[in-house]
Amino acid sequence: MIKLFYFNEASWEPDYIINDILYNIKLDVEFINIEIFNSLINRNDIIEKNILVIGRSINKINIDVIKYIKPIVIIALSDELDQYANQLLILEKHTKLILRQYNHNSSLNKKNSLNIIPKKINLAKHTKLILRQYNHNSSLNKENNYQIPVGYSKNYLNNKNSLDIITKKINQREFNCSFIGVVKYDRSHMIEIFKNNMKNTKIICVDHSFDINKLPISPQECFNIYNNSIFVICGRGYNLECFRNYEAIVAGAIPVVVASNDMIKKTYYFNGNLPPFIFEETWEKAIIRCNELLNDLDNLQKMQDNLIFWWKNYITFINDIVIKTLEK
Repeated sequence: MIKLFYFNEASWEPDYIINDILYNIKLDVEFINIEIFNSLINRNDIIEKNILVIGRSINKINIDVIKYIKPIVIIALSDELDQYANQLLILEKHTKLILRQYNHNSSLNKKNSLNIIPKKINLAKHTKLILRQYNHNSSLNKENNYQIPVGYSKNYLNNKNSLDIITKKINQREFNCSFIGVVKYDRSHMIEIFKNNMKNTKIICVDHSFDINKLPISPQECFNIYNNSIFVICGRGYNLECFRNYEAIVAGAIPVVVASNDMIKKTYYFNGNLPPFIFEETWEKAIIRCNELLNDLDNLQKMQDNLIFWWKNYITFINDIVIKTLEK
């Protein structure tokens, strides 16, 4: 049994982390906050073979607690803006593996770090593995930390493993494209282009406070719409990478992303394993390509198959690394 200390501030990702990243691992999950975390140093029931999942509190943690609990794996979440790099550099020495969201341009992408994090407390010094979201431009890209996909929201898959989800084939889908989200950055232009130039679209513009329990469209309803869509258009938010990218994939839809080639390669680095999204430099080019593809359902089916294969292959790759790290 592996002890999992999960910061409850990371409220969007528990299903994704527990059911996908850590699947096939027997876990004893303890949800904590910064006060509980800092009190761990006073406990004598800590199992050294443990995993730590942390978000914005990474800037507040007591490094002496890290040294005491000795996490084998650290999963760092929610650093869209590249604010945790310094902390992760410290932690890197105290763990075997770092998993991180977002591929910021940092020096953490080495052998013990896969993308799923942002700027951090040199955690990499205190663990064997760090997984992090987002691939920022910091010094975190080292041997024990890896970028992982941002993932999908809590309740999106009704607590199921994404590898076991059966989705509709391309020719069974009602909507040519869909979008559910807040209108910001280039999204207004994106929506106008697709609504005016594509038939059978499902565009739902919402506003919310990012409280996972108060969303205007439930995660389950979002899945049902994406599972009935061929394309999901993914205008950028605070970062080019977002939940929508991967919520589309696990529902069998094809993400459409617009950015420069350099930004695409940096954001979706994934240790050199670029996902097979539809990438274009402008929304005008994206709509032309998508409309052309709607006339070739066989090609679209191959694209869907390749996307699902990429997702399952990369999630399995990360899971294997975690298991091997825990066994060392």
